[in-house]
Amino acid sequence: MNIDHFIMTKELLKPCPFCGGKAEESSRYDSDDNRPDGEQLFIECSDCCAKSAEFYAVTINDIHLTPIQRKEQKDNLLQARKDSIEAWNKRCRRKYH
Repeated sequence: MNIDHFIMTKELLKPCPFCGGKAEESSRYDSDDNRPDGEQLFIECSDCCAKSAEFYAVTINDIHLTPIQRKEQKDNLLQARKDSIEAWNKRCRRKYH
């Protein structure tokens, strides 16, 4: 799947696997001293607060970034969104014997 497939995430998110509630994209700013500033992206249920794994993307707000650096940053952010959606939508298949 390409990144364009994930632009309309509201239609792509499956309901919560625990309560059936509505899933929403969320993020929080991360300024950990061990890495560059960025965002933690994840999916969260609006009813029971179940949450996917968090995926990190560097987001530097620097006016001196080159166009290539800005594109790389945008691509990393889109990849983190894609990864969080895939993690949320992944469901285990039960095998019955």
